[in-house]
Amino acid sequence: MTLIPARLALQQRVFPEYRAPFFNLLAQSCLQGFSLFAGAPRPEEAIHTASGLQNGDYQHTRNLHISRGKTYVLYQRNFLDWLARWRPNVLIVEANARYLSTPIAIQWMKSRGLPVIGWGLGAPSAGKAESVLRNTFLKSLDAVIAYSKAGAQQYADCGISPRRIFVAANAVAHRPTQEAPLRPNTFKGGKPHLLFVGRLQERKNLDLLLQACAGLPAKLTPTLTII
Repeated sequence: MTLIPARLALQQRVFPEYRAPFFNLLAQSCLQGFSLFAGAPRPEEAIHTASGLQNGDYQHTRNLHISRGKTYVLYQRNFLDWLARWRPNVLIVEANARYLSTPIAIQWMKSRGLPVIGWGLGAPSAGKAESVLRNTFLKSLDAVIAYSKAGAQQYADCGISPRRIFVAANAVAHRPTQEAPLRPNTFKGGKPHLLFVGRLQERKNLDLLLQACAGLPAKLTPTLTII
């Protein structure tokens, strides 16, 4: 395990259960302490959140979700109070310009000569006004962690120096070392079996999947399992 000689603070919009093992491991790695700052999702997001950390400090905040879709923005209360209490020497934030409280936190860190790192999926194409605001926000970060090479390239396209961009693959399991299992060239029972794993959110458009399955010929209509 790599040890991190820092007192780390990390901001998230929400703290989903599936990220608890990662954050607990990260907390173990921080020699001077680790604190996580996150709030609650909207009810329709169907996200199961963790109640706390085993190895670090957890500060639950109140998320103010404003609007939806392309006009969605977020404000997280007590961001500066958390920073003042924890006194980190490194802050990691979600690289999302729609989070209205994050720039204030960045200014708080910068005024003390402390670095801020952003992390995220990338920066897909957007309208002119949104791109200007997003690029200005991204350039205020000292470094950016992308979940993929494609995301890293998107950050570079926003004007961030490649030397300030790092890639950490967004995976919960190590790359398989064994050979792929042999698969039969026929369906078991004569019909395909389709497995869907994910949150039941409107934006997932699960209805389109159901319609597509129903529109297939009878011999190709799969047995669908939703988890």
